[in-house]
Amino acid sequence: MLTAGLILGIPLGGVGASREGRAMRIWLGALTVQAMFWLLFLFGRDFHPLLSIVAVNTLSYLAMVEYFRAIREFLGRPHYRIAMYVTVLAVAALNVWFGILSPNFSIRVASVSIPGALLMLWLIATLTRHNEPGIMRPARVTALFFLVTAATLLMRWIDVLVDPQQSILSSTPQQLALMIYGFFPIFCSIGFLLMQTARAIRRLETLASVDDLTGAFNRRAFHKMAAHTLANCRRTDRPAALLLLDLDHFKQINDRHGHEAGDRVLVEFCRMLRQVVRDEDIIGRLGGEEFAILTPGANCDNAMLPAWDGQSRGIDTLLHDADNQLYRAKDAGRNRIAPASRDCGGSAA
Repeated sequence: MLTAGLILGIPLGGVGASREGRAMRIWLGALTVQAMFWLLFLFGRDFHPLLSIVAVNTLSYLAMVEYFRAIREFLGRPHYRIAMYVTVLAVAALNVWFGILSPNFSIRVASVSIPGALLMLWLIATLTRHNEPGIMRPARVTALFFLVTAATLLMRWIDVLVDPQQSILSSTPQQLALMIYGFFPIFCSIGFLLMQTARAIRRLETLASVDDLTGAFNRRAFHKMAAHTLANCRRTDRPAALLLLDLDHFKQINDRHGHEAGDRVLVEFCRMLRQVVRDEDIIGRLGGEEFAILTPGANCDNAMLPAWDGQSRGIDTLLHDADNQLYRAKDAGRNRIAPASRDCGGSAA
């Protein structure tokens, strides 16, 4: 179990300085700390109490702290490193006092189980409230693993509280708690890797669909999203307006000032577009200096920008007809709007 947990964590250490990379390295550190805990727990019973009691319990809690920090780092939340390490020192101090100076087994168990369970419950709340697209399902799976472990920690504490004289070998709840704690790094690492994978896939999908210069959808992605939106408009009998925009004499900007200046113009143009469109509107860069905006729910009379509206047609037809209007505007002298010549009152389809 321990080896499998570490194998799951080994690829995590080779990632760069991204948030995901930092979270992965913290997670690998947590697995390493937990490995040290198990080595001391299994083979260090005859060692000095500083190792067999204080170090074992402190390492157990430190591993939970590092899991907490890794998840919070991955989700972009503060993980309170200094405050967390202060609690580790507090756990160590409690175990020195109640493990060596004034032995009390039930308090020692409580010193690890209660703060560890609280950390995990905090993580569960963070994971279940996280609404990042693509991450929610693996986050909830990971939260379930943490919930089981938190319940296990509390179960062990309650069992010791009821009968402090019971040893681990004679207590079924404590044996069950240790078994679950042994599987904990494996299942939680699986959940963590699922979250990492889901975010990576999401980013790859974004890279494949977004123009890397302007942040607008590329032609393929715009076509796909526009077709989907028009299909929804058809089902709900809702109008939709298509705008096709072209920057006049853009080539002259590139020729006179260079392509970097032209790129800055395109970026600024898209920034201005985002300031005037709605969240549901779709902006696409069709190529060069040509952009398209699909505005569901708008027609020529109420579009946020002067618009061309389609009736009972798909995106290919709309783009073709809008392109014809664009060329008419250019032929008429540029710097103008060429709305559709037909009635604009129908619904898109």
